[in-house]
Amino acid sequence: MGRVIDLDAARLARAEAQGEAPVIKFAGKDWPLPVELPWEIAEAAASGDATAALKGIALLLGDRWEEFKSHQPTLGDIVVIVQHVGELYGAGDPGKA
Repeated sequence: MGRVIDLDAARLARAEAQGEAPVIKFAGKDWPLPVELPWEIAEAAASGDATAALKGIALLLGDRWEEFKSHQPTLGDIVVIVQHVGELYGAGDPGKA
């Protein structure tokens, strides 16, 4: 197999370069996020749709979303996450892509 795009190796190299996963601090807890920004989140952010953005946050938190939601985040909390998630993942910084 001489002509291969090895996404597994590329993903591993990016994870090593990025270090620790980003975290949201909320309700006295740390909510770790994936090391890399999932494609669906980038798509949701680009859509400009509030419902898509909320679904994106739920995707980031995965099976912890219901617990996160049980702490009653406000609209302001969600807006802060949406505004800063790109910074957490180095969006717009070609050196971190």
